[in-house]
Parts: sequence; C-alpha cells; structure tokens
Amino acid sequence: MAMNKDFGAFELKEKIGSGGMASVYLAVQKSLQRPVVLKILYPHLAEDEKLLQRFEREARAAAMMRHENVIQVIDCGRHDDVAYICMEFVEGMDLKKWLEAHGTPPIEMALLMMRDICRGLEHAHSHRIIHRDIKPANIMLTPDGTIKIMDFGLARSGSETSTQMTMVGSVMGTPAYMSPEQATGEKVDERSDIFSAGVVAYELLGGQRPFSGDSYSTVLRAILTVEPPEVTHFNPLVPEEVALIVRNMLQKDVSKRYETIGQARQELEAVIEQLGLLRGKDLLRDYALDPQTVGDRWRKKRLSRHMDQGLYFENMGLGKIDDALLEFRRVLHLDPDNNTARDHVKKLEREREKLISKPPAPADQTVVELAAAAKAEKPAKAPQAPQATKATAADGAGPAKKSLPLPALIGGGVALIALIVFGVMRVTDGGMRKAEEAPAVEAPVAAESGAPSNPSEPSASESAPATTPAPATTAATTNTAVKPPATLGATTNTATKPPATTAATTNTPSKLPATTAATTNTATKPPATTAATTNTAAKPPAAPASAAAGMGTLLIQANPFAASFVVDGENKGANLKQVSVPVKPGSHTVKITHPSLGEKTWTVDVAAGATKELSHDFLAASTSSVSVTTSGGWAEIYVDGVSVGKSTPFVITGLLPGTHEISVVRDGFSVEGGAQKVTLKAGQQANVSFKLKAKK
Repeated sequence: MAMNKDFGAFELKEKIGSGGMASVYLAVQKSLQRPVVLKILYPHLAEDEKLLQRFEREARAAAMMRHENVIQVIDCGRHDDVAYICMEFVEGMDLKKWLEAHGTPPIEMALLMMRDICRGLEHAHSHRIIHRDIKPANIMLTPDGTIKIMDFGLARSGSETSTQMTMVGSVMGTPAYMSPEQATGEKVDERSDIFSAGVVAYELLGGQRPFSGDSYSTVLRAILTVEPPEVTHFNPLVPEEVALIVRNMLQKDVSKRYETIGQARQELEAVIEQLGLLRGKDLLRDYALDPQTVGDRWRKKRLSRHMDQGLYFENMGLGKIDDALLEFRRVLHLDPDNNTARDHVKKLEREREKLISKPPAPADQTVVELAAAAKAEKPAKAPQAPQATKATAADGAGPAKKSLPLPALIGGGVALIALIVFGVMRVTDGGMRKAEEAPAVEAPVAAESGAPSNPSEPSASESAPATTPAPATTAATTNTAVKPPATLGATTNTATKPPATTAATTNTPSKLPATTAATTNTATKPPATTAATTNTAAKPPAAPASAAAGMGTLLIQANPFAASFVVDGENKGANLKQVSVPVKPGSHTVKITHPSLGEKTWTVDVAAGATKELSHDFLAASTSSVSVTTSGGWAEIYVDGVSVGKSTPFVITGLLPGTHEISVVRDGFSVEGGAQKVTLKAGQQANVSFKLKAKK
C-alpha cells in the first residue's frame, strides 16, 4: 500500500516486507533523492539498550563490505529512539518469489546462482560477518543477472561471544533453513551459513526443501534427526559431483562440513568449467530477462543430449545398461510424455532383470563347456591327423611326432589339457585308488590293438588313468559330455579302418571294458539334451535355502530405483531396484514407497518353497496432474496437507490416481470455500481454482 510518511532523513513510500525483528520499507533518501530500503526495528526491541548497541555495531561492520554479490549497507541510526538500517535499493526479484513464479531453474542456471551465493558469503566471512538467515527470500536476482545477498544488517560478527544475538537470531531465522547448531541455540560460526546455503542449493536443484513439516517443531526435528534423500532422487539431471557438494554442505555434524564456503565455491567452479558455462553473468542475465525462453532452450538441448547418450550406452551392450537407464530416465524427467524413452527404459529393465536372475554356472559345467568349445573351434583341422598317421603306419619312417602336422599337435594338446583338467576336478578318492590298480590289467590290450607306439608322445594307455579313473558307467558319462576331439583315438580308428568290433577294441586304451568303450564311441557327438542331462546327473544343484527350510520367497521390484521396501511392517531395504525376502508360508503385507511418487501396498499369500513376484512402476502409475490457479493473487499450494513448494499458477504432476485434497495458503489472505477435493484417474489432468480475498 502506497504511503508518504516522514522518517527523519527518509520518506517512507511502501511497506514491502516484515520479519522477526523489523519491518522493511521502500523509502527515499531526502538528501540524495535516491530510492533506498529501510529496515526499521520493532519498537518493543528498542527497550533493550544492549541489543540496540550491538545492532548498530553489526550494521557498521556490514557497511564495510564491498562486493558484487552483497547488498550494500549505506547507513544506520535512530529516529525517535527507533533503530533503522538503510540499504541500497536493487531492482529484481528474490529467489523465493522467483521459484514461485518460474519453478526450478535449469541445472546450469542453478549452478551459477549457487556459485555467486558462495562468493558473496565468502566475502562476508572474510570480514568475520555471519549472516545466520540465508534463505531464498534473502537472495535477489537482478535483471542484469547478478545475485545479491540481502539482510546482512541483521548478521552477527564472528568475534562476538555473547549469546544474546543468537537468541534473537533464532527468532528471526527461518526454521527450514537453520543449521542444527542454530536450531538448538548453540554458538554458530561461518559453517552455519554453509549449511543454510546447502538447503538453498538443494531447493534450487531439486525443486523442494530437504527438511519440511507442518509446524515449527517438526521442521526443527527433521533438521536434527532426518537425513534427506539425495537431491538426485528428485532431479536425476543433477551431476553426481554437485550432489556430493550439497551433501557435504548439509552435514549435521559441523566438523564434517566444509571448513570454509570457499571450498564449496571452488568445487562448484570446477563443475561449471567442465560444463563450459564460462560466461556465467551473461547466461544469468539472459535467464533473468526471459526465463521461459531460456529455460525451454536449455531443456531442449538436454533432451537431445540425454537421448543420444542413452542410445550410445545402449548400443555398447549389457555392461553399460545402468548408464543407459540413467540417461533415458533423465529424458523422462525433462519430458514425462516421451514414449520413446519410456519404451527404452522398459526394454533395458527387462534385460537387467534377466542378468540379475541368471544363476552362475557351476564350476564343473564350465570346464565341460570349455572343453566342448575347444573341440568345436577346430573342425577343419581334424581330417589332417588321420592322413598323417596313416602315412606313418605305412612307411614306418621315423617317430610319429615328425609325421603329424603342427595344427594337429596343437589341437590334440589343447583337447588333452582340457580333458586332464576335467578329470582332475571330477576324480574321487575311491576312483584314484582304482586307477592305481587298473594299468597292470589293461595294458596288454593296447598292444593287441596294433596301434602305433610313439615313445616321445604319451600313448592312450598312459593318459587314460588321469581322464577315466572312475567306474565304467561314470567314465562313459564323462566322455559323452566332453566330446573329445577327433585327434585323440578317432585318428587311430581312421588310420587302421578296422571293423566295428575292432574299433571298440581300439578304444580300450581308455581303461574301460570293450562294451563301455563302444558306447563312448557311439556317443561321441550326443545331442545337446543328453549333455545337459549328463551334467545334471553328475552334480545336481542344491535346493534353495528357503525351500529346504520350508520357507517361501518374496521377490519385490520397483521402478524407479528410489524405493523403500517394507514387509509385514519391517524395513527390508531402501534405494534399491529390487529385494528378495524369505518369508514363512502364509499371508504377508508388502509396501513399497517412493519419496515423491507415492506408495503401493499388497496383501499376498506365499506357499512353502514358492516364489511370489511383485512389481510396481511408479512412473507409469503417476501420470495424473492438477492445474491450480488463483484469482486475487498468488498463493502457496498444498496437496493432502503437505506443501508442494510451489505457488499458483502451477501444474502439479506425478500425482497418484485417487482422491486428493488441494488447498492454497497466503499470509494476509483468506480463501473462499477452503480446500477442495479432486478425484484423479491415471492420465487425467484436473483443474482447480481458488479465490483469494485480502484480510482487513
């Protein structure tokens, strides 16, 4: 309301605000005819002379500061025993009103704002001035893109030891932005401002405060006891390096916080440089002049970049599946209706589930598969070995190793090593004892076969004890699964070309009876199902622990990852994609919650030895929205009794289907009709309008 009131050297024009200690007026300094801002102390505080002296002393100290990011204190004094502080008048909008009018700024703009806030505080701290009331309402964005920290006139010098101003500060401070030590009335230093700046940074990046509540006491309790979710839970666009900076600023233990605000500023500048935001002042000026156009431009750039990055990581294979998912989720954060990104997310999540659910292969099966692979890789070399062996047998010239071509030797060696390794892993103590007794009985059989002997190369009878020490049936099974290459024994059959019965005898150097060897020869290349059956028979898998104990299993999945899992009232995990919970047979209540997308509850029956799978997609289920408008001015929006951190006009997205209570609040105004209830269906947008009336 416009007014003209004489106040000594100033003329009061308009009351523009009030706080815990003073009223704020737009005024004119008569001597220079320039606009200024006057902060006039409440009369009841003027009765405390010590407070007044301290108030003036701190105002003079603040007047010594000269910095681009700090509002300049011009003068201080008293008029008719009423203390005041005179500050420069700067056009612009404080960040509280800015967030209410334009929403969360682009990540790039938020980083530049945070950097300038840190610069201003760093200058103040160098003068031993502690602000103690850092919040969006005390930070202004000017039309030329400059961040200005206001209200330093009510700060306290770090050199003071009295706690009187601390008590006053607790009155004037805003609970949601207080540090834990300030909230409990302890002595504060520069690190208290670091915590408050961290709360502002969290709100600029994540779109909401880290500590909230419906009363002064619940907010303070949250500040003292609650660890807020990572800011990336509310905004996946935030780089991990920036999330870490905010986390360090919000440490409840003052000793774990940054020692100086300059440390946070340096780390922010490193990220800003990596992002190529070198003309910070120009970028902020463009944003301040036209936030809608600039915001849309940055949004489109990020949409394109994150979509391209997602496709790039997806094409790199399963090893980059988490990186691809993150990029596509960033696309959905920017554009919730992007069906292409949603399809990629669903596809990648299915592939990820297969990776998670696929059990590791047993060790013996891996050896079998490796041996089979060794044979499969050399099909073209197998015919060379029989030809060389046949020539040696006919000519009788020199040792066999000179007649065999090098590829045949290499192929045989690889297969032989695979068989030996497999045999060593499979052998039992009893089998070893039988193998020690077997050579004396079956050695003559090899001589009768007429197979060529090579003293410089292990014969079939020499290598057999290591590969087939078990009883006949077990040995046959092992040979079937391994499928030895043609160069090991099959070469001999090809060279001599004996009848079928002789072939069976030729295979007896494997230390098996003739009938067993014949069976092995017949099953040299069994079908895949036979090999699989053999592996299962050789080493049956252990039964699941839950089944053995008569328990069941709940496999619970949620999308996105930021979910907590509760079974029968007991927390089973948080910030996970899925959990597996063993449960007793019977009925169980399962609830999964997301900090911003709601919750899902089931009541399910689980049988002994059974696995019950439950899944919920919060993103797919949270597509309802409400457009909230007011006539008669802006107002803060509440949904189901909780502030959403936005003001009208605004479209609230991500609401779960169901009935919600929408209300608006603004100091000094009443709302005709009060709160309104709206029932939402998935995919629906509802419109709610309120009429505000100023209180007299």
